[in-house]
Amino acid sequence: MTMPTKAQIFEHWMEWLDRRGIDWGEPCCWACKHDFNVKYDLIKPSATREDIIKNWERAPLPLNRSHPLR
Repeated sequence: MTMPTKAQIFEHWMEWLDRRGIDWGEPCCWACKHDFNVKYDLIKPSATREDIIKNWERAPLPLNRSHPLR
């Protein structure tokens, strides 16, 4: 089984994130709440969905089953 990319995980959880008020433009770990301060914060009100997905893909978030999304 191939592990999904960070962007695929983000896209899968977009509605869940929205209902919880999580900022899509600021990648963080949803399990442990680790964030990267402003380094990967996408401060661009006009950001497209593609811009946001690319930003999540480049953030060094853990992608393994021992660190599940909750």
